[in-house]
Amino acid sequence: MAAAGPKPLAAAGSDPGRERENNEDRVLCDPERGIYAVIDGVGGESGGEIAAQTAKEILQARLSRRTTGVIRQNIAFSLATKLVALVLAAFGIVNLWIAVAADMGTSLVVTLNGMRLALTRPRASRPPSNGE
Repeated sequence: MAAAGPKPLAAAGSDPGRERENNEDRVLCDPERGIYAVIDGVGGESGGEIAAQTAKEILQARLSRRTTGVIRQNIAFSLATKLVALVLAAFGIVNLWIAVAADMGTSLVVTLNGMRLALTRPRASRPPSNGE
């Protein structure tokens, strides 16, 4: 009996449908990060294939670099705040309400820092300035 090979962690695919011979859709499958996306090729419209490929590349670049950086910032800030609160509480410098306020403040800062990803455009999609 042959040994079974490793099982796939994820699979992705797209179909051109009944009306087109070529598939303009693009699929992004990154199981290590838990990222899966299907980018629509705009149903055969002019440039749909190029638009879908460009969207995939921008999404990939943005998620890989910026997301990882923001996650690391959020974890570091949160752990540092907790450590400071723990040390101050051990010496009786802060009471429960100050610790709760610090925890809520940390949550707000981490949330706002994460929102930067949604509110800013990636550099690759910015139009060139007049000097370029």
